[in-house]
Amino acid sequence: MSGRAVQNKNRDNEREFERIFSRYFNELVNFVFYQISDFEQAQEIVQDVFVRVHRNFDAITNDKQASNYLYMACKNAVKNEYRRRSRLKSGFGKTILVEFEKYEAFFDTKKSEEDDFLESEEKNKVMLCLEKLKQSDREIILMKEFMGKSYEEIAEIFNVGATAVRGRLYKARQRLRKLFEEEAIQ
Repeated sequence: MSGRAVQNKNRDNEREFERIFSRYFNELVNFVFYQISDFEQAQEIVQDVFVRVHRNFDAITNDKQASNYLYMACKNAVKNEYRRRSRLKSGFGKTILVEFEKYEAFFDTKKSEEDDFLESEEKNKVMLCLEKLKQSDREIILMKEFMGKSYEEIAEIFNVGATAVRGRLYKARQRLRKLFEEEAIQ
């Protein structure tokens, strides 16, 4: 390849990388944040993932492959973060905090203060129950319910079939429901 052709290819790769970065960065930060409850750390993890992607960008051939790689890389980075934290501090408590303001469209109706309080309490119980789920259950629920991923998209990220995703999601929801009911009794 001539020098000019290499420059054009590099320029095209940079544009494509910037497009993928713009498309997925905030979505991935939210995905990581829901799991580690530290927004700045979530941004750092996702930035590190994108640095690795940038180094090996020639290996990514399409948007679908980029999405799958990015989610898997973030999922693995979160696992590594849990390991790192558990080494630093035994008994590390994983807490999930969701910025409900981002989702207020789902909950925004004219209600009394009492209704708002009860709804807030219920949201907190759901989040506490999500926190108690094992990581794989939490990830699949977050991807489907909070991030709006389709069964097929989740299947590609986890490298399983859509039917397996449906089954795993069903079981994860059952475990969440059971925890929620136990929380309601207390």
